[in-house]
Amino acid sequence: MTLDNLVSREELNKIGNPAQIDKYLLEAFGLADSELDKIRAQKSVLEALLIAGNIIKRRLEEKYGPEVNISAQFTRDNLSILTGHPGYKISGAMIKSFGKRKKALEGQTGLRMPTIQLFREEIGVYNGNLYDAKQKWKKLQASSTDWLVSTRIPTEIDFELAYLVGIIFADGNIHERGLQIVGKEIDYDFYKGIVQPLIQKMFNERTTLTDKVSHPNSLLETHSPAVLLSSRAVETFLKYHFGFPEKKEDYALPKLGTSEQKTGLFCGILAGMGAISGESLTISDTNSRFANSVRKLAVEVGYNPSLCHTHDSGLQLRFKEGDKEKLYTNNHLLHPKFYSNPNALRYARRKIKNKKEKKIKKKRKFILSYSTILLYLIQKHSYLMSLVEMHLMFSNN
Repeated sequence: MTLDNLVSREELNKIGNPAQIDKYLLEAFGLADSELDKIRAQKSVLEALLIAGNIIKRRLEEKYGPEVNISAQFTRDNLSILTGHPGYKISGAMIKSFGKRKKALEGQTGLRMPTIQLFREEIGVYNGNLYDAKQKWKKLQASSTDWLVSTRIPTEIDFELAYLVGIIFADGNIHERGLQIVGKEIDYDFYKGIVQPLIQKMFNERTTLTDKVSHPNSLLETHSPAVLLSSRAVETFLKYHFGFPEKKEDYALPKLGTSEQKTGLFCGILAGMGAISGESLTISDTNSRFANSVRKLAVEVGYNPSLCHTHDSGLQLRFKEGDKEKLYTNNHLLHPKFYSNPNALRYARRKIKNKKEKKIKKKRKFILSYSTILLYLIQKHSYLMSLVEMHLMFSNN
């Protein structure tokens, strides 16, 4: 988890009074008066920065624990306020101390980075993996924000990552502010309980769930869950290594190698695009190349859906009775909509009623939200299936 910036520039501007500002800083960072005095007493800007950095690191780790990412607190603004030195002096001291090392690292890795990143590494608060990720994924790029929040990029493609990539191909698009993933009205719990925690787990990125309104104040008004992921590293990772398009015009699913990867991708597509209507389980899209790539993936995973044209010039994959039963039996429908929908298929109802009921009820008193479920369930496929089942068990009680 990344700790949001503890100091608000807007709040500081409101306070104005220097003594009150110091009190605000002491409370925000958990510092003692003597520690702030020690920082301010240093004549050397670099020495003041190093002392401030180490004190802040120690205090925040004591308060939040070492597993919380605190690197976002180490900004030029925060350091300027704490040390009493203006921003240009902070920048000058860092360039003088870390400029050569930064240039060498950029030459070695091919990644551009702000000079303050070297300071964060010196203090020991950076816990991203962009250096390792760049070695694995050669076209990866990163922004200053990626370094600030310690963005992580997986170096191996497992079931969970492939599943998340499938959801992104189904629901995502490149927005002017980053990668935007937008679901349907029935997806709010799914986004909050599965999509957001998976993004956090895969990329070390915290996201905010917002309500996207279409056709406001009309009979066609709809509300959809939306997640914005503003990460240059994640965006280039998806673009260059999975073929995620900047515009969804003529595109196809990526070709993955292992059975586990293909199954994860297929489950993600189903979670994002699959629908139940009456007795039918379908995937619909208007892009012919994409729809054909989804059908090809389904065949590779062990299914044989038919591909039909729809009345609105789109394409629809329809799963036959035998395939529908296999989808439930194989736990490939990793979204509560396939189980809680009143029209859900009969095998789904049997599954909800019988599987793991006692085990789930025992854990119920400890579980406050989807996010806490992640503490219990960290195994690949069973982890995701259990999230779905727990949601259903609780919603039906």
